[in-house]
Amino acid sequence: MGGRVYSGILKWIENSGFELDERKGRRMMGHMVNLTDEIKNALSYGQMDIYVPIRIRGQEQSSIINARQ
Repeated sequence: MGGRVYSGILKWIENSGFELDERKGRRMMGHMVNLTDEIKNALSYGQMDIYVPIRIRGQEQSSIINARQ
């Protein structure tokens, strides 16, 4: 399921004004939500938030850093 979700994220990025931010130290992260067995059983599945580093397409790294300051 995670691979399917990540593929969907990549497809969204292709059609947006963003691109993956693949600088060193930038990685996809995940956070498991509702970890209790009681909630998993009630939902019949587990949940996970996925965070993918992106940046504005075509912008240089220095432009992004300056925009944050």
